[in-house]
Amino acid sequence: MVFRQSHRPVVPPAERLLLRARRFIQISKFGKAAALLAELANQVETAGRPKAAAELHARAAYCYVEGGIASAALAETSFALASFQEAGLTERLGRFQGNMLRKMQSHAMQAGVDALHAQFGTGEGEINPESHAAAAGKQLILPAACPECGAPVHSAEIEWIDERSAECAYCGAIFGAQ
Repeated sequence: MVFRQSHRPVVPPAERLLLRARRFIQISKFGKAAALLAELANQVETAGRPKAAAELHARAAYCYVEGGIASAALAETSFALASFQEAGLTERLGRFQGNMLRKMQSHAMQAGVDALHAQFGTGEGEINPESHAAAAGKQLILPAACPECGAPVHSAEIEWIDERSAECAYCGAIFGAQ
């Protein structure tokens, strides 16, 4: 019996989960993508990488909101906020909280908004894209599509992280504005 060797590269399990999640996002299967991202966040957290875990929990939360799964969105948002807090990422915590409150409100998830207000406060760190560009004194140029998931980038839906970084409204990937 002759065995043929596969010429496909070996992809680590964590990377496979992320690739599968991205594929689900591309075909608007947000609940499935969120479950994979949450699983990966838990694995990364167990491996002692709190910043990466916080970002993955945030991505999962966005996907749950897009998928209309309010209870899971609230749980993942709470995990992400607690993870940002534990990792000492207070600016990122405020930005994510403000962005998530806005996203949940736009998806009629008022119970989740109220629960987040009660647990974490008001999320004052949100950046308004128009005032953001004006404060910088110039117009920022965003990519046409997210470099991670390929979703279209719309200035009205963008989630600003800091002065030059934004977050994809679909997958939560962070990319730079020019």
